[in-house]
This record gives sequence, structure tokens and C-alpha cells, in this order.
Amino acid sequence: MKRFRTLILITTLALPFSLLAQAQPIFTVQDYGAEGDGMTVNTQAIQTAIDAAHEAGGGRVLISGGTFVSGTLVLKSGVEIHITAGDTLLGSPHLRDYPDMEQRTIRSYTERYSRKAFIYAESATDIALTGRGMIHGNSYAPEFKAAEHGRDKPLGMRLISCKRVKVEGLTLTSAGLWLQHYLNCEDLHIEGITAINHGNFTNDGLNVDGCRNVSIKNIRIDSHDDALVFKSTGPARCENITVRNCDLKSHCHGLKFGTETTGGFSNIDIANITISASDSVHYKTGTLWRVITGVALELVDGGTMENIRIHNLRADSVYAPIFVKLGNRARKHTEDAPKPPPGQMRNIHLSNFRITDAGPFSSSVTGFPGHHIQNVTLENIDIAYNEAPGADELFTEVPENERRYPEITMFTKGLKSRKYLPTHGLFARHVEGLVIRNFNVTSTQDDPRPKFEFIEVKRLNIDED
Repeated sequence: MKRFRTLILITTLALPFSLLAQAQPIFTVQDYGAEGDGMTVNTQAIQTAIDAAHEAGGGRVLISGGTFVSGTLVLKSGVEIHITAGDTLLGSPHLRDYPDMEQRTIRSYTERYSRKAFIYAESATDIALTGRGMIHGNSYAPEFKAAEHGRDKPLGMRLISCKRVKVEGLTLTSAGLWLQHYLNCEDLHIEGITAINHGNFTNDGLNVDGCRNVSIKNIRIDSHDDALVFKSTGPARCENITVRNCDLKSHCHGLKFGTETTGGFSNIDIANITISASDSVHYKTGTLWRVITGVALELVDGGTMENIRIHNLRADSVYAPIFVKLGNRARKHTEDAPKPPPGQMRNIHLSNFRITDAGPFSSSVTGFPGHHIQNVTLENIDIAYNEAPGADELFTEVPENERRYPEITMFTKGLKSRKYLPTHGLFARHVEGLVIRNFNVTSTQDDPRPKFEFIEVKRLNIDED
């Protein structure tokens, strides 16, 4: 007969996690047969502990005393997984231990991606992952590396349509694809985590997708692909989000909205962010890469992006400092969905940016013919360029290309095409209501480009000291 511990723990989880904030029984995974030897696959034992905590009305599943290997774990209502310092929940190296999980509550473009995940939950409430230990997805395992398609690899964490979610303190690393995907969740709190994701091409750090009432604080991300990303891959809207004190490192984008935008974005306030190149070498080239874009706001599949405020940001080693794009890719979020009409982008406020080692790509704010971005403010922006193009590398006329994938290279053919926007500060086109205050640019190289170019910009207000 198994021995079950009767310890009661008073958790420190803050409201609104009402269930988790009460006295919690502890469900220690060893009591259900798990072994922390780094080799035994403990999926059934750990899942049994999760199920027991759920059936008891809530509790803490304690992972402590070693490295516990597991396949997919389904987190259920009222359950907190807690991993103590020095201990690890390690993904199985065998892809057979990650079954496809059926997405029941919401349709989204991510149905085309992998349906596998290491940690999975859907329609769960009052759930948490906490501690000072590690969740390691084992992305460098031979079966992961050999998998031909991304859909064959599991995400690190995928929580769908969950309410009152807390992720705190842990180190998350090495997923097959995205490290964290929160889809259509509500009351999501992420604080004090370290997220490191390398080894595969689509290794994003943190994806918040169509979630409401979100708080992200004091996190560190180092990822091969985009670091901190806000998406809307289905009808759910990203709204009422606060981000504070985050350190973002990437080979791709530091802070990004898009590319999927079906449900839109509103009321997002981001402050005290640092962005820089990843500490890890590129998984294919074995070299260090710069950040492609510091801040990218992209609305190309319909939806509305409004009331976005990003302030107090520091970025270093970026090809392009700021990229704001309203486009018309018009990609449907499901095959049977109607084609989305052009979206609307308005009320964007970017302030107190200091960006160093930038270039040669200029910042840009661009809509497309007949569709203007509305009410953009760029205030106290300081950019130092260390790379400038030659006069023969500039566009004489910048193409619209509004149906292309949104990227700083969308006006041309790639990072090596040697065609650049004709400004060293800001290129703005199809904008209605543009305020520029103290937009300062310096360069260590001679740059033949003017500071600004404005095409079809209405209600332009420039105020520079």
C-alpha cells in the first residue's frame, strides 16, 4: 500500500487564485511511484498525482528530489505543480510520449502547428506552475532534432481557455517549438521566470495569444526565434495586458505583435524593457546573430490594434529599431473562416526609447493605400546607428508589398538584398495623425539618407529640440 503524506501547506499565491490560496494538501510524486533518476519515464505516476489533487478539490503536486522524466502532462483545475530549487521536470526524449491533444474550445490558426505539448491544459481554472526548479523540454534529444516537420515536435507548455493561471519563479527551457503558448486564457499572471529556448527554428520564448487580463513581470527570455510575442490566431482578442521589467534576448524579434491578428489587440501597457542579441549561437550557423527588430507591431490578418503603449525601452544590436505595419495579408484563421477584411491600427504611443548599435534598416510606420494607421506618437526616441548603407543601396521608390509577410525585409528580398529604406530615422507612409517629439539619431558612419520621409501622412506634428 502506498504511503500518502498528510502535510498541509499554506501557499503564497495571490488572489484571484482563490482556490490555491487556501490550505493545500501536498501530493508528492514519489508517493505515486515516480523516480527522480533522470531515466525512468514517469508520465503515468505524475499524472496520477495531478488527478488525485484535482479530485481532492485542489492541491500542490510536489516535484522534488531529482530529475523526473515525463511525457505529456495534463494540468487540471485546482492543481499547482511545484518544482523545488535544483530539481527538474524533464521531457521524455521519445516523441511517442507526446500524443496529439484535441483542441476543443476555440478554433485558431495554431491548429496547423503541432498539437503536442509537454505541459497541457484546456478549460482548467485556478492552476499554477511554481517553484525555483526547471521544466526542460529536451529539445536537443535525437528524435526531436531528426523530426522533419514542426508538427511532430511538442510545445513546451500549451494552456488553452484556462482561467486564473499563475506561472512563477521557474526556469523553462528547450522546447521542440514555442516554449510557452497561452491561448484564450483569462487572468494570467507570469512573474519571475527565466525562459531559454534554442535548438530548433521556431523556438519562441513566450506567446500570449488572444488572452485577457494578463500581468507579466520580472521575466528573462533568451530565444532563437521571437522573444515576447502577442498574437491573435483566432477570434479571441488580446486585451488588458500589463508588462513590466523584462529582459528579452533573441535572434529574431525582441518584442512583437503578430503576425496572426484575427481577434486583435487592445489596452496593452508595456514598460521597462531591455532587448539585445541572444547569448546563444544560431542553431544552424553556429554564430551569434543580431536582433532583427527591436519592437515590431504588425497587423496584417484583419482585427484591430488600439491603445498600445510601450515606454522606457532599451535595445542594443538590432537591424531595425521600430517596425509598425498595417498590411493586408488577409490570412484566414481556419479554412472555413471568411477572409478577413483589412484591419485598423490606432492609438500607438512609443516613448523613452534608447537604441544602440542599430542599422542599417530604418524604423518605419506604414499602412497601405486607402488604409492609414491612425494616431501614432513617437516621443523621446534616441537611436545610435553603427551601420549605414551606401547611396546605391537605397530604394528610389519603396514598393507597397502589403500582402507580404510583415518583416523589415518585406519591401525588398531579404537581409542580403542590399536595398534599404531611404531614411536613417523614420520612413512613414499612409499615416493619419503622427506626432514626433525628440526623435534623435546619431551614426558612426556617413549616412547619405535624410532623417525623415513622409508619404501620404496627414496631421503631422514634429517637435524637436
